[in-house]
Amino acid sequence: MPHAPPPPPAADATLVGGRYRLTEIIGRGGMSVVWRAWDERLGVERAVKLLDGAVADRAGVRQRFLAEASTTARLHHPGIVAVQDLINEDRIAIVMELLRGGTLWQRVEAQGPLSEHEAIALMIPIVDAVGAAHAAGVVHRDIKPQNILLTQRGEPKLSDFGIAQVANTFDMADLTRTGAVLGTFGFMSPEQRVDASRVDASSDIYALGATLWALVRGKTPTDLFAADLEPGLLDGLSPPLAAVVRACTRYRAADRPGSAEQLAAALSAVLPGAPRDALPRPQRPALRPPPVDEHTPPLGSDTMVDLLHGDDEHHPTPRPTATVEPPAPVRPAPPPARAGRPPWVVVGLLLVLAVGLGVAGSTLVETWTEVAPVAPEPAPKRPRPRPAPSGPGAPATPATTDVSPPTSGETTDPVEVPGPASEEPGEAPTSPPEGEPPPVEPPTSPPDPPEPSDRRPPPEPAPVPAPAPLPSPDPMPAPVPIRPTGFISFDGAVLDPELEDRSGGVYSPGEVPAGVYTVRASFGPEQPRVVVAEVEVRPQQRLRMRCDRSFQKCSPR
Repeated sequence: MPHAPPPPPAADATLVGGRYRLTEIIGRGGMSVVWRAWDERLGVERAVKLLDGAVADRAGVRQRFLAEASTTARLHHPGIVAVQDLINEDRIAIVMELLRGGTLWQRVEAQGPLSEHEAIALMIPIVDAVGAAHAAGVVHRDIKPQNILLTQRGEPKLSDFGIAQVANTFDMADLTRTGAVLGTFGFMSPEQRVDASRVDASSDIYALGATLWALVRGKTPTDLFAADLEPGLLDGLSPPLAAVVRACTRYRAADRPGSAEQLAAALSAVLPGAPRDALPRPQRPALRPPPVDEHTPPLGSDTMVDLLHGDDEHHPTPRPTATVEPPAPVRPAPPPARAGRPPWVVVGLLLVLAVGLGVAGSTLVETWTEVAPVAPEPAPKRPRPRPAPSGPGAPATPATTDVSPPTSGETTDPVEVPGPASEEPGEAPTSPPEGEPPPVEPPTSPPDPPEPSDRRPPPEPAPVPAPAPLPSPDPMPAPVPIRPTGFISFDGAVLDPELEDRSGGVYSPGEVPAGVYTVRASFGPEQPRVVVAEVEVRPQQRLRMRCDRSFQKCSPR
């Protein structure tokens, strides 16, 4: 009877591609785990970025991961982490050079904010690397301190092209659906917050300015594009550096520096005079508001009354709670005046204020009367004249002239215009000679009343030349709706939690837009990522999640 063949040896879970032996986890991302590995063929250490098995079966994730390897491999620059191999078997991995200095953000968290001089010196090589990527048609779309690695000598290198957009190739540009939000919220430009599929190199310029701000301030930025309206967003930066950051983070993409080369030149000009002292480590804001003193009067209380009676506005006297009693039949005596300010002083001040306001008001009225032209008053209506008595003894009456002859089919009362006044009282006005009809003037508007002799009509203003037409400004783009934000953090033995909103946008813990999120995380290096919570982040809310390894769930504290 023939012997059965021996079973095949068990697969070594720590060996990838039959060559790279995984030894230690040195980082985690949204879709992958970065391992320190030993190249058994060449005898050197490498960094192996291994795609998470929980998402490796998703075609879109797998294709994006492979595209990251091909995108990074085509970029040859000393400021970009080099890709040395690609494993596309049952396990998918990207093999890269190993950098032992950690990320730039880990350095900030360990040592505090960087000085402006140090931050600019570290960012100039990164700006040059971004310029090389733009020249190759690659837009990174996720520049932040967490994606900048350091060598043992402290040299920075840009990494993680996982959501990069590459022009004119089969790449991540085709993998980003319209309206999708990709990136890290505090470093995203306004247009990227709306649609990550239609960004260009100016979005990376925005992220570079936000990264520079984060290194100097030691915290994640928020809405730097509003610095024109809120200059306090740039507090802590020297004026030259603040001008560079403001130029990078303008709201309109066309107002930012035109290229990474221009930004590098601006930083090189600021570097010699940049301060070498770093800002103090920022303090975390209090999670609870300060307690309210029960004796503090509410806003809108008798503040003006207290000032008039001489109370100290900075140290108000506690008021005891008064009980309501029925009114006594005896008329109460008036309260005694306080020694600080007698009532007659207050009354005198009010009288002086009233007199001053009256004088000022009369002066304004007189000034307006002298300056403003006098509008003509309408002519008074005169009663309809009665027919004059005929006969030799009839009294003389003033002559009238009908200045508005009636049109056909209309009956119009004549408008009387008085003749010249007689010089002597009782003397009849002079009438036109017999046989001549009274002169008839064309119809005009009612005459203005005669002006007083001491008033002259205002001089006619000189003609003002028409201003030259101004050039039409560029049409402003439609305002980008800015979503309110909240803050979320995690406690416990949880590894690399990520939040996915209803539209598919993925965010890291920290400041995120308000909304409902599905939280995924793992509780061990070899464990798959699972859904640990469904949580709603409200505007201005600071949410703290406690994670339990036994139940593999996270809940708000």
